[in-house]
Amino acid sequence: MKKTSYVSLLFLFLFAIILTVQSGRANASPNNTAINLKIGMFYILYTKPAAPYVDENQRLLVPARTLEDLMGGHVAYDAKSKTATVTWLDHVYKLTIGSLRAHADGTEVRMDTSPVLRDGAMFLPIRLFLDHSNVQYSYLTNQHLLHVTDTRVVVGEAFEQFRDNDYPVANKDGELALTNFRYIKTKEGRLGIQFEGRNLTDRDIPEGNADIMPFVKEKDGSFAMDSYTRPINKPVPLIGAEKSFTVTRLIGTTDAAYIFTVARTAE
Repeated sequence: MKKTSYVSLLFLFLFAIILTVQSGRANASPNNTAINLKIGMFYILYTKPAAPYVDENQRLLVPARTLEDLMGGHVAYDAKSKTATVTWLDHVYKLTIGSLRAHADGTEVRMDTSPVLRDGAMFLPIRLFLDHSNVQYSYLTNQHLLHVTDTRVVVGEAFEQFRDNDYPVANKDGELALTNFRYIKTKEGRLGIQFEGRNLTDRDIPEGNADIMPFVKEKDGSFAMDSYTRPINKPVPLIGAEKSFTVTRLIGTTDAAYIFTVARTAE
C-alpha cells in the first residue's frame, strides 16, 4: 500500500475538512472539536464526511461506512427506502433515515434518536449496536468518551496499516486522555492538529515519553503518518502529574477518509 510522504503534503491546508468536523460537545474549547469515540487504542478524529458527533438527544452518531471500514461490519444501503442494513458481529440491523423504529435481528426496536443524512452520508446512532450485541465497551463519563474495547471490532485496514508502521518498543494506553482538537496552520504554513488532553496518572511523564501519533487514511487507499525513527515532530514536552496539556502534531494529507491518533506513554 502506498505511503504518502509528509514532506510533500504538509503545505496543503484542508479547509473543507476543518469546516465539516467542527461539531461536538458544548464543553469542548471554543473552535475545537470534541473527541467522542475511541476504538481500541485509537482516538477517532475524522470519519468522512464528518467527525462522529453527539446530537441534540445526546446520542453519539457515526457514519454508517465507519462500521464497515473500521469495525468489521458490512453495510448495504437502499436509496429508495433510505434504509441501511448493517451486518455486524453476527447480528443484522435495519435503520431508516428519520425513523425512530429500527430492527435488530428481526425484532423491532424503538430508538430515542433517529439516523440522519448529513453531507451525503447516513449517520447511525451507535447505541443500537451496543445494546443489541455483546460487544465490549465502556463510557468514560469524565471524558464524555465512548471507548469500544472489543478486539473483534478493532479490525479496519487503517488500523492494520498503523500497526505495521508502529514503533516496536512497548507503549501503554490509558494514561493520557485526549478530549478535543483543532486544525491549525503553523507560522511556516504547515498543517497541524492541536490536541488538548490530560495526564491521568499521579506522576510526571518525561519529555519524549508521550506518544501522540496521528494517522491519516486517504480516500485513494494511501496513508500518512510521521516516522518513529526519523520524525518530523518534536518530542512531546514533559507533562505534569494530573495536569492538562496542549500539544501540536504536524500532519499531511490531500483528501482524508479517516484521521485518528494514539495517545500512549512509554513503558
